[in-house]
Amino acid sequence: MSGGPVLDTRGRVIGIHGRAEVEEIKDKAGQTRLLTLGFSLGVPVSTFLSQAQVVGIKPELLKVETSSPPPLTEEEKNSISEVLLKVEKPSNSADAIDWANYGWQVARIDDEHKEQGIKALDRAIELKPNFYQAWYLRGFMLMSKKEYPEAIKSWDKATQIEPGFGPAWRLRGLTLVTLKRYQEALESFDRVIKLDPNDLSAQIFRSIILSGLNRFPEALDASNQVLKSNPVSWAYFARGVARIGQKDFKGALADLNEAIRRNPEYIEAGAYYFRGVLRAEQKDFKGALVDLNEAVRLEPENVDHTKFRGNVRLQLQDYKGAITDYTEAIRMKPDDADAHLNRGAIRILQKDFKGALVDLNEAIRRNPESIEASAYYLRGAIRILQKDFKGAIADYTEAIRLKPDDAKAYYLRGAVRFKQQDFKGALADVNEAVRLKPEELDYTKLRGNVRSQLQDYKGAIADYTQALGTQASSGVGIQLEVNPQTKVLTVVKVIENSPSQKGGIKVGDQVLAIDSQPTTKISSEQAIKLIRGQIGTQVTLRIARADRNTPT
Repeated sequence: MSGGPVLDTRGRVIGIHGRAEVEEIKDKAGQTRLLTLGFSLGVPVSTFLSQAQVVGIKPELLKVETSSPPPLTEEEKNSISEVLLKVEKPSNSADAIDWANYGWQVARIDDEHKEQGIKALDRAIELKPNFYQAWYLRGFMLMSKKEYPEAIKSWDKATQIEPGFGPAWRLRGLTLVTLKRYQEALESFDRVIKLDPNDLSAQIFRSIILSGLNRFPEALDASNQVLKSNPVSWAYFARGVARIGQKDFKGALADLNEAIRRNPEYIEAGAYYFRGVLRAEQKDFKGALVDLNEAVRLEPENVDHTKFRGNVRLQLQDYKGAITDYTEAIRMKPDDADAHLNRGAIRILQKDFKGALVDLNEAIRRNPESIEASAYYLRGAIRILQKDFKGAIADYTEAIRLKPDDAKAYYLRGAVRFKQQDFKGALADVNEAVRLKPEELDYTKLRGNVRSQLQDYKGAIADYTQALGTQASSGVGIQLEVNPQTKVLTVVKVIENSPSQKGGIKVGDQVLAIDSQPTTKISSEQAIKLIRGQIGTQVTLRIARADRNTPT
């Protein structure tokens, strides 16, 4: 009953009953009857406790327990179901309202009874074809079975009969969001808002859908309008999503923090997911993992959440955990080519080349046209280990077809051709690699090797001279590489008596910035070009060293 307690199995109050979703309708005799249209609503006890002092309830009057009740045995579950969920089937003389109520009640018992519930609603519709509430409930049950297209057909029928029936428009919109049919979903929620301009949740969902359509300024405006009148957690979440779309990551993070602070347990799992994505962008992988753990806990069947957690674990070098996540993602979505690709890449790191090859073959088979070129790079590398040079060349050729301006693919194919002593083919490939990325040291060195084999000694010397000059940073006297573990530009060699050695640079120093320009998104060759600069000019490096607490 409304205002009554909701108890757990130990008799402790865990919520307060609000209202049931029922509607009064007239039967053939003109009598008023009640039709159940959904679930009962309630207020969680945590919400009550957060507001208790505001309304003058003293904390000492309340006994708060935080332990979970013991799990029920199967016998206890069955006995509760028999008492609370016992539903009597209508007689042959029952009317459409009886069949509709029965259908909803029986469908709530468990998944096995949902089909029985749908048949009962079909009987109600047979007795009363324009029974739009029965069409609505039928769609509800089909949605719970994840039969989304059929559910939408039922709601379409309900709204054709009664265009002003808001609940059908709402569930239709939510289901279309699940199917990522955002434009149709927006049209549904526009109808809900037209019927009730003060519908807060519809306005929030409208903002989220606009973000799904990449209409971020409109989404931001919609969420701002809600926040002006009612600053609830979901509105902050919607604005955070819109701000991500507009690249306002600082504002987005603030909004997601506020959404989670206001409603940590019942906010959409997406709030934790998006905050985890933002933290990962900021290289805060430990913080990102905390958020993604929560996103997965709240929505364990969301493949995107699980897969991105795998990406974060990969960055933290938790290869076992990453493989577990990618494996789970593949279970949920077997045709997810990216999950196969990422798992294959980790297996290469673990030297499980057989397992990696299986994954890479599957990734390419599932999505041959739009898979990342790296799938072909990695498979090509395994084929080289297996002495399958013809297969490796075929993979690099396919990578070039998918991405014609990919210098790395030309370089790798050139390297294989060089190994096979196809020096003319190798030269053509490496020339293209150098043309596309002239700053890459390895490309220039390989071309020098190829030219040497073709007895173009002048060209080879020119390439080696360029490579050596770059390596020594044209007199600055350091050699740099991006550390594969830390992903930070690091000094790997200091030339004796060079300006770098005299300036105190040591092997292992991390170069964080060059003349105030961060090095996080540039290659070692690009960094060296910045360090070389113009003859006679000075360069300032911001260095981090393990034995210092702060960078200098």
